[in-house]
Amino acid sequence: MERTTTNATSRASLDSGGSFDPESRAARFFAAIESANAHRVGRGACARYRDTWRYWRNRGLAPLEKSLEQIYVAPDIPIVFIVGGPRTGSTVLHQLLCEYLEVGYTNNKMAGFWSVPVIAAMLYGRAGGGHGIELSSDHGRSVGPNAPHEFSWFWHEYFDFRDHDDLSTDELARVDAVSFRRALQGLAGWFGRPTIVKTPKFTAFQIDWLARHLPASRFLWITRQRDHNVASILEARVREQGDPSVWWAARPRDYRRYRHASPQAQVEHQVDAIAAAVGNSLARLPERRRLELRYEDLVSDPMAALQAAARLCEASVVNRAELSAVRLRPSIRTRSARRQL
Repeated sequence: MERTTTNATSRASLDSGGSFDPESRAARFFAAIESANAHRVGRGACARYRDTWRYWRNRGLAPLEKSLEQIYVAPDIPIVFIVGGPRTGSTVLHQLLCEYLEVGYTNNKMAGFWSVPVIAAMLYGRAGGGHGIELSSDHGRSVGPNAPHEFSWFWHEYFDFRDHDDLSTDELARVDAVSFRRALQGLAGWFGRPTIVKTPKFTAFQIDWLARHLPASRFLWITRQRDHNVASILEARVREQGDPSVWWAARPRDYRRYRHASPQAQVEHQVDAIAAAVGNSLARLPERRRLELRYEDLVSDPMAALQAAARLCEASVVNRAELSAVRLRPSIRTRSARRQL
């Protein structure tokens, strides 16, 4: 639930859009990346030298990006956020939506241009379905140039997620809301069709804010049987960070209170906090802007699930014959299932 504040200055800043000095923004950005890297193992870690070059390349393209956003901005095109917790099937849902709906999305080739999304789409963007996306992934990372990408560094450009992912109203007041909105609306305008955004770590606790600043936005909430969800997150902690006691994925504001709790208790709190935040926020939205989809239903009938999602997105289903042949496996123990989730 979004917290309120009596600070009139903060409210005015939120509505008009805060701002960051470029140097402090860079420092904040790299602090967040290094913090995320601290516990990662293997290829999940980022390379500072390479990413520094990429960051300043993006900064150099910023003036052109702003001009393009003004040209293509389209406030009325739906931007559809996939929300929920980690290990709920959000990645395979993301892949299915991008492959079988007439939508735009951010892909792996666009990821290196995270702060200039319109330029990224002009260079590498794909839309409209039929991209040959494989229904496989490694803890949210899809394989292939046209596979969907979470674009998480885009969020670090605007939001300060260094301490936690559940931002207060005062923290959100420091976000440059105008530039954030224009970037996403410009991306949707370039695609000329509903645009899918999946970064659940950063969106689960910010739904109220997103819904207010993006009036055409929609929210697709994917849920999963609680005990299966908890078991899958515990497994991901080991695979991603080598230690089940190290926190992984979305951090509620109070997550540090659980640092001495068992991994099981930590994850149960994580799952419940995310579910409460998403559920409370979506309950305040009209039905036309929200949809809850159970992972188990997606597995049992992908066609029906995507038809429901298409209605929410105001998009058409493509390649129906191929979609009707899709079969998903729900296990959390087998290697093939881990790739799907």
